[in-house]
Amino acid sequence: MPLWRFVWDDGKSLFYRDWNLPNASSIEVRTKFHELFKRQTWEHGIGRHSQAQTLDMLKGDLKTVSKILGTKKFILGDEPCVEDCSIFGFVAQALYGMPESPYEKLVQGKPKEFKLC
Repeated sequence: MPLWRFVWDDGKSLFYRDWNLPNASSIEVRTKFHELFKRQTWEHGIGRHSQAQTLDMLKGDLKTVSKILGTKKFILGDEPCVEDCSIFGFVAQALYGMPESPYEKLVQGKPKEFKLC
């Protein structure tokens, strides 16, 4: 998600649109965030992959969660657990926090509609 918001998206994301910074400040902020998150994601490892590879990994993760859930409401039984909350946080962020992103399209089940930056 940081890759989409700060590295690949070149400042068009909802995150930047809501800030209403003067143009010069906006460019400076975007540049700082771009450099910071590019370095951090590289150090974590996910930033070493191409956009296509990263999205393929996300597709795989979503398929795995879907298979585990099947027709169940929760991962480990009849009540929500920490794992359910964690997965919900990631999925909700992709669905509601990054409009027009490939992540949103994948969660909605529309992978053919997304385009790489």
